[in-house]
Amino acid sequence: MIKKVRNAPLLVVGVGGGSASGKTLLLKSISRFLGDGNIAHLDLDGYHLHTRQERKKLREYPEDIKANDFDKIVNDILSLISGKAIDMPIYDHRKGIFLPPKRLIPKPIVVVEGLHAIMINEIAQKKILDLSIFLYPEEDLRKSWKVRRDVDERNYLYSEVKEEISLREPLVAKYILPQIDIADIVIRMERARNHHIVYRVLLSPAFYNRCFAEKNIKKSVLKFFSKRKVNFENKHYVEIHPKINDTLLDFLKDRMYQLGLIIPKLTAANVKHHEPFSEITPFLSVLIISMVSQR
Repeated sequence: MIKKVRNAPLLVVGVGGGSASGKTLLLKSISRFLGDGNIAHLDLDGYHLHTRQERKKLREYPEDIKANDFDKIVNDILSLISGKAIDMPIYDHRKGIFLPPKRLIPKPIVVVEGLHAIMINEIAQKKILDLSIFLYPEEDLRKSWKVRRDVDERNYLYSEVKEEISLREPLVAKYILPQIDIADIVIRMERARNHHIVYRVLLSPAFYNRCFAEKNIKKSVLKFFSKRKVNFENKHYVEIHPKINDTLLDFLKDRMYQLGLIIPKLTAANVKHHEPFSEITPFLSVLIISMVSQR
């Protein structure tokens, strides 16, 4: 465990998953509940070693851990934990180039988001992340999201995206999907018959037993959510069934006030239930605030 110092983050959260699995959308949803002013977002895309054109020449892909500067990633996270601001490198996905770095100051919650975010503890060989969340949509669903996003937002041709998806598959299997086994929480996304996305929140037994051994966390979380033991892809998990109401939001606001955090303006009436992850964000928000309360 990294020792936290005054004015440093109270919690470090890793959000990982394959390309176009919804990482940035999940962070936006969590930020809406917990407030942008309380969260420092460390985007690992800026730590790629090469531009898009350089990667093409090298036949290199971001999923390969050798294509990323993990020494700088770990050092920057440790700086934030120590209460120091960093110059976070920025990658422009539309142009495929690096932009001038952005000054990132520590906030109560640091979210590390990227393809390899879940393996930060293993790479650093010390506990940096307090909570790790892996996004795991059905593969066909993720690929369809990637095609649409990369064509609409990142200036790729349809044929280029399809080719890259195919060429990246071995690296996804080697470096990205194995993170499922070490993640505290797996968010499974499945397409229902009506094309609605079904979200499943799966807690690893090790994380559940460790985290919920804290009576205050267990009491807070299970006050609002039900749970059951399930088997998913031949692994055991504790599945959480989320819901949202004003009582839950009042709990969040009270805890945030007690912690001296900035309180966002949020009610059950203005939560946009049709937005991605809106069904499960209340649980993740309550869990994160409950964990912060134990610090």
